[in-house]
Amino acid sequence: MFKKFAMPILKSIIEVPLHVERRSCSIAGMGESLVEKAIGEKVLAIPGVELGYCARPGEVEVRVIGDPNAIQAADAIIRGELGLSIFSDNDEALEEVVVRLLKQRKQTLATAESCTGGLIANQITNVSGASEVFLAGYVTYANSAKSDVLNVESEVDRQTWCGE
Repeated sequence: MFKKFAMPILKSIIEVPLHVERRSCSIAGMGESLVEKAIGEKVLAIPGVELGYCARPGEVEVRVIGDPNAIQAADAIIRGELGLSIFSDNDEALEEVVVRLLKQRKQTLATAESCTGGLIANQITNVSGASEVFLAGYVTYANSAKSDVLNVESEVDRQTWCGE
């Protein structure tokens, strides 16, 4: 019923682009304001492009929507400015990318964490197949454990350890 009666009315009122494309990419190691500063003005200068950001812990998702030619131009700017910080353009989580790359490179990973309380190891081990590449995770919270278990020299500036 909607398609038969309402859609023709909506189409006559609203101009709908013939073809709209959407692309997104995930950025690591940069805050939202730095991402926006790097690409915002350049991308928004392209007619017909909508630009959006979604900040999450440790990453920023950049989304562009528009006609295919505009999206291609926006994508070139984004990759040119942020290339090495882009870890995914297909909605993969950072930990999934890390596990996949470790497998491809036949490398392994072990973590030594303190203030994160094992969060990184937890994220990695939640990825299917991580047991092929993840060796161990150590959570050494007390300064004495950092020295005793991980052989961190006591002369190391204590402020590097959880801001103490």
